[in-house]
Amino acid sequence: TSSMPEAGQGLVGHLDPLDFAAWYRAIERLIADPAALAEHEAVIRRQASLVTWEDCCRDLLAQIDEVARGHRRGRTALPDESTANAPRASEGS
Repeated sequence: TSSMPEAGQGLVGHLDPLDFAAWYRAIERLIADPAALAEHEAVIRRQASLVTWEDCCRDLLAQIDEVARGHRRGRTALPDESTANAPRASEGS
């Protein structure tokens, strides 16, 4: 149910946040093996897909514009569940 795997893009390890022994071992491995750490960092640099604030804002504004266009055409783009199946005033009852 967490979005962490998607956010990590498969480039990070995921541990139980309350498993302190597992966190200790994972951190200790990175400290004890600089070559493994360097390789992990290189993979992240090659594969990470970073989103800038500008990209995020552009995507958000595009979504808002799409909803506004739908609203101007007389339809609601995101009906709430209580009115999704109710007839519109223009459709009669």
